Amino acid sequence: IVLISATAFADDAENTAIIEAVDRAYVHGVHIDADAEKMRNGMHDTFIMYVLGEKGVTQVTRDAWIARLATATGRPDTKANIKVLDRTGNTAVVKVDLFRDGKQIFTDYISMYRTSEGWKLVAKTFHRY
Repeated sequence: IVLISATAFADDAENTAIIEAVDRAYVHGVHIDADAEKMRNGMHDTFIMYVLGEKGVTQVTRDAWIARLATATGRPDTKANIKVLDRTGNTAVVKVDLFRDGKQIFTDYISMYRTSEGWKLVAKTFHRY
């Protein structure tokens, strides 16, 4: 029973670390603060966002995304529900339901790796409402 309790505690601590990384780098870094440093700290330098559009799937790098945010103005009231869907070893998949001014605007699926620097976002797909 002690082993199960210790494992459960470790799982909770890892899930908390994952959620905090997503909140800081993605929710705050992108949507609330438009903070390039938060994005760089929490997203791996090879991070890719996959975007499904009329011409198929395109890719946006972390740095290209940061450049886009540099011109953003006005930050609406943003809230997020972050849930770790699955975690195995050094990998995790997270679901983020994102709301602006009370209306859901995105459901994101974020893939992550635990590196020597902690949990890092490495890829994102999403549905826009």
